[in-house]
Amino acid sequence: MTLKNTSERMFKLSVTVAVYFVAVVMLVIVARSAYDFGLALFSDKGKDEAPGYDIAVTISSGESQKAIADKLQSKGVVKNSTVFYIQLKLYLGDGEKVYPGEYTLNSSLSGEELVKILKTKQEETK
Repeated sequence: MTLKNTSERMFKLSVTVAVYFVAVVMLVIVARSAYDFGLALFSDKGKDEAPGYDIAVTISSGESQKAIADKLQSKGVVKNSTVFYIQLKLYLGDGEKVYPGEYTLNSSLSGEELVKILKTKQEETK
């Protein structure tokens, strides 16, 4: 073996090790992100610790679930609108919907608790 061949083999080995290292680091990052997302999705914790704070929210007739999730995030009821949007999809049963109306929601409520409130028809205010 010549010095040139040995150098080439060492270089190829170094590149291979570097590629595998980057792949493992990326895998760990993706796995951690997926875990955090799943934890947020199925967590029984709200945005804030109890007692949280009450927030008045108006849901309009015909408002999409995505718009509702975005509104709740902008009002400070939920931390992540994407997570809450998926929770709406998961926790609303067949034929169930979010009713329009005036709601007083607490920032300490979990996604499941929020969906239970939003799918209960509000009494008419006179």
